[in-house]
Amino acid sequence: MTFVYKELTVSGSRADTEGTAKFIQEAKLFLEEAGWTTFDDQSTAVAGSHLITFSSNGEDNNLPTFYIVLNSGTSTAQNSNTVSLQVATNWDAGAHDEGSGVIAPTTKITNAAIEGDSNGDFNLWMSGDSQGVVFVTRNLSTQYDSVCIGRANQFHTLADDTHPLYINGGTGAGIIVENTVNVRGIAGNPPRILDANSEAEIVAIAFGSTNQPYQLGSVTSIFLAFPLVLMWDDFSPIRKGAIGTLRNAWAGAGSNAGMLAEGTLIASGTFGKQVYRAFLQATTDSLIIRQE
Repeated sequence: MTFVYKELTVSGSRADTEGTAKFIQEAKLFLEEAGWTTFDDQSTAVAGSHLITFSSNGEDNNLPTFYIVLNSGTSTAQNSNTVSLQVATNWDAGAHDEGSGVIAPTTKITNAAIEGDSNGDFNLWMSGDSQGVVFVTRNLSTQYDSVCIGRANQFHTLADDTHPLYINGGTGAGIIVENTVNVRGIAGNPPRILDANSEAEIVAIAFGSTNQPYQLGSVTSIFLAFPLVLMWDDFSPIRKGAIGTLRNAWAGAGSNAGMLAEGTLIASGTFGKQVYRAFLQATTDSLIIRQE
């Protein structure tokens, strides 16, 4: 497994070379190091859009090719503080679109975007591999934002689900953990779009006094990490159920004490030592990404 973690500061003071443009160029270096292939680089050919498409066949190089697209701005406008993200089953490098494939979301919208800062420096964390990555930002006003994007650890065979792709992001800036209304992605065979119209959600196990480990008997100040599960939640009864788990992202749940706004977690055992970073979503819930 090729895992990569990067933490850096991006300047947002010059929209033409910094801000969004710099964010996307740093993401390009990170994704290439993590095993993605730059498939269509329009960062200089298309004025202001900084569009780049990346392809992957997964960590073992044995999955149907899937794509992620980074582009500045939302809707029809480009700007220096927002990067839109998309997932697709196909990409036409000549036409610079999905061609005969399926892409989600169909338009670049704030539900699938991450914000930086067009007027000053902002922090950027990137964690993941060639199947799934996480981007987290923090701007000068200490406002965090996050997007998880990639191919899920699928529960079904390729015959049932060729492209279990996801984007876990919100309608505005903020850390996203569980998500019941703004998940975007692709699933099924043939692949079809999962949009925000009650078709998909991402859930984690609830944590309370009745389901604590070790029979503690009452709510105690402890902290656990749970998988984030991508769910097909369409109105149709034939399109319901769990699709898979998100890559390199977990939900942190604390009982009483919760977490600091940003903190480091260290896990150790027979597997050695692993380091994770937690970003607070609510009083006792956090998005956890791998750091080492």
